[in-house]
Amino acid sequence: MGKQTTLSIAPYYGGKSRMAHFIAERLDYSNTDTFVSPFGGMCRVLLNKPRHPVECYNDYNSGLYALMNVLSDADKSNELIHRLYYGTEYSMEEFKRQKAIYDHAETDLDTQEQRKLRRLLLCNGIGNTSTINKLMEEIYKQALQGKTETIVPELNKLLSSDDSFRSNFTHLLGNWIALRESRTNNGMLERSIDIGEDISEMDLAIATYVVFQQSRDGMGQTWSESKFKTTEQYLKRVLTLYDCAERLAGVHVFQIDAMSFFQTYYANQHGLSSDLQNPDDQMMNEWINNPRVMMYCDPSYISVEDERKLLDGIDTSTADSLSNAIQEKYKDKMPKNLGGVYSRSFGYDEQEQFLRCIQNARCRILVSNYDLILYNKYLNEKTGWRREEFVTTTGVGSKANNSRVEVIWYNY
Repeated sequence: MGKQTTLSIAPYYGGKSRMAHFIAERLDYSNTDTFVSPFGGMCRVLLNKPRHPVECYNDYNSGLYALMNVLSDADKSNELIHRLYYGTEYSMEEFKRQKAIYDHAETDLDTQEQRKLRRLLLCNGIGNTSTINKLMEEIYKQALQGKTETIVPELNKLLSSDDSFRSNFTHLLGNWIALRESRTNNGMLERSIDIGEDISEMDLAIATYVVFQQSRDGMGQTWSESKFKTTEQYLKRVLTLYDCAERLAGVHVFQIDAMSFFQTYYANQHGLSSDLQNPDDQMMNEWINNPRVMMYCDPSYISVEDERKLLDGIDTSTADSLSNAIQEKYKDKMPKNLGGVYSRSFGYDEQEQFLRCIQNARCRILVSNYDLILYNKYLNEKTGWRREEFVTTTGVGSKANNSRVEVIWYNY
C-alpha cells in the first residue's frame, strides 16, 4: 500500500497523526450510519476516514468548538482562511497576542486569578519564574491559616509600606482562595466564555488555530521558533485548511462535556443519581444506546509506568475496582493523567467509570489508549471486546527513541 496523505488542521498534543489511517480502516462502515467523536480534539481520524451519512464532532474546549464550527461552514471557513492568511504571521508576538485571546476564553477563573497574582508578584520583584510556584503555594497555605505575614521578607516590606500594592495583593489573593475552594468543592470552574464574556466565534477560531499551529509539541503553551522557517512557509500551511474545510462540510459540531456525561451515565446505571436531564446529555444517551452509531473514543492517556508501579502487589483479576484498590493502598496516589493540558481530562478513577459505562454499550465503539491493565480488565474477549496494538513514537520533549505501544479496543 502506498503512503496515504493525511489531512491535518494543526498539531495537537495527543493527536493521532500516525494512527489516523490505522484507526479509520478499523471503523465499522457497513452496519453504522452515524459517526461520533466525543473527544474530538483536532479530529485527525474524522478528517481521514471514509464518510458516514451523519458525522458528529464534539469537544468541551471552546476554542476547538469554535474552530470546527467555523471550518464546517463554507462561508465562515473562507473568511477564517482569508483572515489567517492576510492577518496573521509566524512570530512570537503573534503567538502571544492570539494566546491571550484563547486563554481568556478557555482558561478557568481560578487559573486566571492565579495568573494575575503571579504577575503582580513578578512585576514587583517578589520571586522569579523558577521560584514563583512554590512561593504561591506557601502564600496560599499561610492565608488559609489566617497569617498576615508571609515567608518572603521583600513581600512583607511591600505589604507594610505600599498601600496600593497591599490593596491589589489582598484583593487578588482573596479571589484566588475563593475560586480555588470552589474548584475543590465542585470539581470544576467556569471559564470566561461560560459566563457570557463576548469573544466572537471567528476571533476565537483564529486564536485557536494560531496557538496550536505555532506552539511546541502542539500543546498550545509555548511558542516554537523551529516550527516554520518563515512566515511564508506558515502561510502555505494555512492554505491547506481549504482541504480540511471541504472534508468537514456538513459535520455536526457539538460542545458537550463528555466526561461529565460518562460519569452521570455510570452513576445512573448504578442508581447513584437522578436521570439525565441536560439536553446535551440526552444526545449522548441516544448515541451510546444506538446500534447504528459508530463511536470513536480518544480520552486522555494514563501513564503506563505509574499504573504498573502502583498496581504492583495488587491482584487485579479479583479486585472489584482498581482505582479503589490503589487508593486503599496509597491513599492520595493515582496513576498520572497525561492529559493535564486539556480543558477536560479523565483521571484514573474516572476512566474506570468510563470503561464500566461503555463495556456493554449498544453502539459500536472503538477506544484508544496506552496498554493499560485497567483497560484490559474491562475490555477483553470475555466481555466481547477485541484489541490491536500499534507501536509508535512520540516527539514530545524532543526525546529520541521515545517509543510507545498504543492499543485500540473495539466491541464489534
